[in-house]
Amino acid sequence: MTNIVKTVIKTAPALSSAISSTYLADIALAIVCVALMLLIIHLIKWQPGKNDKSGQKRRIWFFVMCFVSFVGAIILNWFMFKVRITVPAFVSKYMTHLFLGAFISAIVYFIVGFLLVKLSRVGTKLESIFPKKA
Repeated sequence: MTNIVKTVIKTAPALSSAISSTYLADIALAIVCVALMLLIIHLIKWQPGKNDKSGQKRRIWFFVMCFVSFVGAIILNWFMFKVRITVPAFVSKYMTHLFLGAFISAIVYFIVGFLLVKLSRVGTKLESIFPKKA
């Protein structure tokens, strides 16, 4: 059985590589969250009658997934990179990028998701998240 050894981040080039990977992972996570949001909102059925509240449920899930994108990015980066940093000065520098990357993940999710919603046709489940004013 082979040992899986995690590489330790103790040099400036390794830290720089971890920071770059952090941002790429966060953007990828945002795109995954958009895909999950699309799946979830399509699983929410229309409610019969004039008082259809399914659009509100979809809107809630839109913002829940934005929060998941933010918190998920923090957790992902913590366990992928932060735990491997051994130099205290590097930990401090990386934490700034960890939270900035999480914020960027939430912003990318929101922008991509909002654009998809606003570019969708009237009467679709996607459009019901933020209905267009008539």
